[in-house]
Amino acid sequence: MTFYSQPERLTSDELLSDIDYFKDMEQLKIAFNASNVIAFIINSYRQIVFVNTIFLKILGLDNGTLIYGKRPGEALGCLHSNENIYGCGKSSACKNCNIINIILEAINTKKEAYGEVALTQNIKGYLNTLNMFGKVVPFATKNDFFYIVTLNDISDTVRRRILERSFFHDFINSASAIEGLLEILKENVPDAIRNEMEFIEKSFDDMIKDINYQKILLEAEDNDISLNKVILFSKEVIDSTVKLIEYHYVAKNKIIKIDDNTINQQFKNDSVLIKRILINMLKNALESSNKKVITIGCDKNIEGYIRFWVNNKMYMPEYVQCKIFQRSFSTKGKGRGLGTYSMKLLGEKYLGGKINFDTDEQNGTTFYFTLPYID
Repeated sequence: MTFYSQPERLTSDELLSDIDYFKDMEQLKIAFNASNVIAFIINSYRQIVFVNTIFLKILGLDNGTLIYGKRPGEALGCLHSNENIYGCGKSSACKNCNIINIILEAINTKKEAYGEVALTQNIKGYLNTLNMFGKVVPFATKNDFFYIVTLNDISDTVRRRILERSFFHDFINSASAIEGLLEILKENVPDAIRNEMEFIEKSFDDMIKDINYQKILLEAEDNDISLNKVILFSKEVIDSTVKLIEYHYVAKNKIIKIDDNTINQQFKNDSVLIKRILINMLKNALESSNKKVITIGCDKNIEGYIRFWVNNKMYMPEYVQCKIFQRSFSTKGKGRGLGTYSMKLLGEKYLGGKINFDTDEQNGTTFYFTLPYID
């Protein structure tokens, strides 16, 4: 029989020696039990010799006696851990198990290893999948190597990702069908209601753009975003952005003025994300100000960089200034607060720019988006 990992285990006396070595280490117990994730120590044979209270609580145990000597899959009730007499690591499915893979990586390299892991439990005939983030850290003691294993349950996060992707996929498919129907209707619409039809079409298009932007934002938070960099011109970007928002409800009874000194510098970046950040800058200014005019422009303040900016004449209070880029903070009510947060996330982490602002009683508030124009 060929095994994915070694089948050997320590003798009972050898295992007991390892367990006894750790069981009286009070500082180790305190440190492990302070953690809110599953944490345990294994030997070089992948046998558990020490566990924290969270792990015991999840398993419904008072102490580690029943799981000492077991391997991780056996302790966690993995579906494949009892397929043969050799246990965890010995079935044909084990070569695709990331828990085993990161443990073996740490054992073989004597360096920490980590990654997302999944394990299917068989609980009284009911199959349950655990999605976790695992980390294995080697350390030398007792003339041997041992390994700290931590498993953080991310099942809710993984389920959220799946539901989000399913939602966006289904929504965009449905939206495409409606978009096609609108195109057909537009060709036959009476002149008397053509303006209304164009308004419906534009509103629907704006809604799709907002949904796609939300999808991009969630991908950015999961570090799963890809950029499409193209040649752009700063003045043209501003012109098209203003056209996108000037009929939005937040712009009602207000004027968006493009500064006369705005430059038209060529640069290379992701057009969709640049425009969405500028739209958020404009929306933030329009919603925050009771003044009629909002001004947008672009200049060069540092060699090699262009700086987009949006100004409104309202001063930003200090309590807002210190929280403005927090994910959930908003002065506009519950469920808001993604605009400035997303500007910072996308503008700095992915587009290589800098988002900042200044505010005073005389000049109001100006948000800046600085980007390199030499790529």
